[in-house]
Amino acid sequence: MKDPAANSPVLAEGRPSRERKSGSELSEFLAELEKVPETERKRRAEEAKEERVRGNERVAAHDYEDAVRCYERSIKLDPSEAATYSNRALAYLRLGSCQNAVNDADAAVELNPGYLKAYHRRAEARLGLEQYQKAWEDISAIVRIEPANASVRFCLHIIG
Repeated sequence: MKDPAANSPVLAEGRPSRERKSGSELSEFLAELEKVPETERKRRAEEAKEERVRGNERVAAHDYEDAVRCYERSIKLDPSEAATYSNRALAYLRLGSCQNAVNDADAAVELNPGYLKAYHRRAEARLGLEQYQKAWEDISAIVRIEPANASVRFCLHIIG
């Protein structure tokens, strides 16, 4: 499979996603963030939300590279929001950068273990990486979290 990062400055910068910290690094970073005064945290969270909304608009316009940049700015301002990592994972998926998508979905799951979209996006990325067993595990996790999820149960029936 051709590496989509080869001709993309956004993807080349994020190989693998540099904004993604390991589990312990993310925990340490979030602990440091707690030391920031509440008014500053609120300001950062609001700016981060604005960037995430811009990213969502860029995704809707199919401008995935700019969406990645918006989500990166959002994460720098507030790395505690699982949805931002999951949204950036979607943008990476649309750009064909499956490993970056897995990295961001991992971060989203770590921040919010019940966040179904993160499992879905990670499963899709893992399928793109031909990591079928791991994709199956993500789909199974969705069913464990939300047993009534009809679309995922149908996929499991087809695959299994």
